[in-house]
Amino acid sequence: MQIFRNETGDQEGRGAGLVETFRNGGKGVDDYHVGGAVLGHIKRSCTLGRDLKRALDFDGPTKFDVRLIDHHRAHAASAFFVSPWDEAAVMTFDGIGSDGTSTCLFVGRGNEITDLKRIKFPHSLGALYACVTGYLDFWPTMDEGKVMGLAPFGRDTYIDAFKDLVELGSDGRYELNLDRFQHHRSGKHMMSAKFLKTFGPARERTKVTAENPVPQHYTTSSPSLRPPMTAQRSAQLSRSASPSSMHRDLRADTCTRVRSSPTLRSNWP
Repeated sequence: MQIFRNETGDQEGRGAGLVETFRNGGKGVDDYHVGGAVLGHIKRSCTLGRDLKRALDFDGPTKFDVRLIDHHRAHAASAFFVSPWDEAAVMTFDGIGSDGTSTCLFVGRGNEITDLKRIKFPHSLGALYACVTGYLDFWPTMDEGKVMGLAPFGRDTYIDAFKDLVELGSDGRYELNLDRFQHHRSGKHMMSAKFLKTFGPARERTKVTAENPVPQHYTTSSPSLRPPMTAQRSAQLSRSASPSSMHRDLRADTCTRVRSSPTLRSNWP
């Protein structure tokens, strides 16, 4: 219930309220009311057709229906249906989807995609990435690309420590060590006091320039989120599928949040 009270905003003071989020989507980056966001999603399912016509500046009749579909199935479709394969395993990662799903494993065959497994919020590799982005004092759900860009300048000092942030299950599922995070308590992508005790205080927000670069301590945190960490989790999850569902090809469709970052797909051979 702490999330729905939304007592803390981006920096200080009370966060975005339910009505404000329902009407406007919140009041800034990473500052929204979870209950208002849920109601907003329900509203979109009823008004999407009208909103699309307005965006296209078209007020005439249409011969088709507009429907709001499952968030992760949309990502899976964008990867599988344009791929060169008729049959493949498809895995999607995100911060959170329309039904609370953060990670989903599918099988694509022909013109159909079938669910195999879903991992739900607050256990989310996308949320982990957004929380660390906030720790580095960039904008969560928007600046994850900057964290990727910092990685080549860092060292591998914290890679083993970062592994402790995620627990792998025997069936391929994963869970975040939630005592290191605050996103499930506040609705904001922030790290907990326990994380800060291990890795130090969050970076003070300053304008990054050639004369004022990101301190080495914080660039060293970036490589710890590099692709092998995600690849290990995705490989174990894909291997957990039943033998009849295993495929030689695996499409990985990874993003932070659709509204804020382009989808990153692995390169086809």
